[in-house]
Amino acid sequence: MDKDAFLVAKITNWDELNLVAGNVNIYFDGTFVGESYINPNNLTDTLDLTLGRDKNIVVTRAKQKDKTKEKIIGEDKVKTVTYEITVRNTKSTASNFYLQDQIPVSQNKELVILLVESSGATLDENSGLLNWKLNIKPKETKKITFTYSVKYPKSKIVAGL
Repeated sequence: MDKDAFLVAKITNWDELNLVAGNVNIYFDGTFVGESYINPNNLTDTLDLTLGRDKNIVVTRAKQKDKTKEKIIGEDKVKTVTYEITVRNTKSTASNFYLQDQIPVSQNKELVILLVESSGATLDENSGLLNWKLNIKPKETKKITFTYSVKYPKSKIVAGL
């Protein structure tokens, strides 16, 4: 998990560019941001190039202690956890932004994890990944909240929640 935003160039129809395999130097806004490797034998239709960290997008993530609760229901404990993610665009232009976070995934049938609220995210149930597609206007701040619950036998101890 990283709190920085990363710039990624997605190049379509790149197979028409007659690229040669090799190392490349990557410049963004006239500034050298790093090196990468282009493999023209790549079988995908979009070439992704990482352009480094974007310091103009500020991301914070905080557990909401007042919305995090634990209660006992019969033989089970249910812990509800809420996080708030704040994304601020300090640029003078709009940004399309993909935000990703994750909820726990259990391989144990005694632990039941349920996404309670996701602010419109798509959930990959196998990995627990939450994905949001945001368009953030210049100088705009957006808040994303997600809540999940974990139900488990009260006789068990579950760490890391």
